[in-house]
Amino acid sequence: MSECTPITSKKLIVAEGKHAEQFLRWACRVYRNRDDVQVQDGGGVRELRRYLRTLKNVEGFDQLETLVVARDAEGCADDASRSIRDAFRELALPIPDNPFSYTGTESKRTAFILFPGPEAKEGILEDLCLKIVSDDPILSCVEEYLSCVKTNNPNLTSKYDSKRKISTFLAGQEDKDLIGTNPGEAANGNAWNAEHPAMAPFKQVLINM
Repeated sequence: MSECTPITSKKLIVAEGKHAEQFLRWACRVYRNRDDVQVQDGGGVRELRRYLRTLKNVEGFDQLETLVVARDAEGCADDASRSIRDAFRELALPIPDNPFSYTGTESKRTAFILFPGPEAKEGILEDLCLKIVSDDPILSCVEEYLSCVKTNNPNLTSKYDSKRKISTFLAGQEDKDLIGTNPGEAANGNAWNAEHPAMAPFKQVLINM
């Protein structure tokens, strides 16, 4: 599990995993004109809850005014939402009813966001990235490639298809530095359009921090 680092800002995002942390750092730079949001890697989906539980013992927690938690919806957005709300309850913080909306007062506000977005019942960060590039003609090539792979490897499950698609999509970009990158690293390489409609709910939460 990632270790909690001191909280140095009044605005904090705790993200599920390094890729989401990198992605949200990029989004904060794009959407905000000031460097006043701290973004931490809270570990994987199984570690995030434990990370949040220890947050109240971290230096700087008492001065925290806004806390946003970000994670994948995974197989069930309702379960992911419930887990985050329980974590807020354990921290004695305001509990948002729904993702992508704030609750609390000016001195203590909370929100949570789920990848790939507010309407999704399931999914991960890579699904958001696929929405952003959904009109790119390279995606049809990616689909053909994955179909060929599954034909020749019938034991391959569909569980990680979104990750496979994004990896293949990035490998097909002109910028060689995008080859082999994850969604967060690719964001820093300008792979994603920050003004795509799929990013609007995330943009709103980050601007309103």
